[in-house]
Amino acid sequence: MKPRERACLFLKTAGISFILIGLSHLFVPSLFKWRESLKGIDPVHVLGVEVYNPAFLYLFNADLLLYEMMLGILSILFSYRIREGERSAAIFSISLGLFFLIRAPLQFFYFGFTWIDNLQAFVSFLLALLYLYPLTGLKEFEKY
Repeated sequence: MKPRERACLFLKTAGISFILIGLSHLFVPSLFKWRESLKGIDPVHVLGVEVYNPAFLYLFNADLLLYEMMLGILSILFSYRIREGERSAAIFSISLGLFFLIRAPLQFFYFGFTWIDNLQAFVSFLLALLYLYPLTGLKEFEKY
């Protein structure tokens, strides 16, 4: 398999994975029992505005779902361009690779070392490897 074809395959695989991660946010509120666990939380005042914390969490979760779906779809679309050697597609891929490379250890920093945190950090590291693949041969991606 040629490097560009491998980059295309890796970017598609990462994109599909990113879409699945995004879809997992549909289950976060029920998985963490937000209806029960967030009851009775008092609103906070931020710059004089009352903010209802549970609403913020629901909105943030919806944002994550949409961002991750969007980036997964873009990954799949860019996979066809990376196969043609477009540098912009390689830069997109490398940028997401750096994101996941930074995100992997942050899982431990914010959440600890439970089995689910270990799994999430491991998946982030695998996605980093898939997205960073174009770094192994930047000369392959010279078309603009």
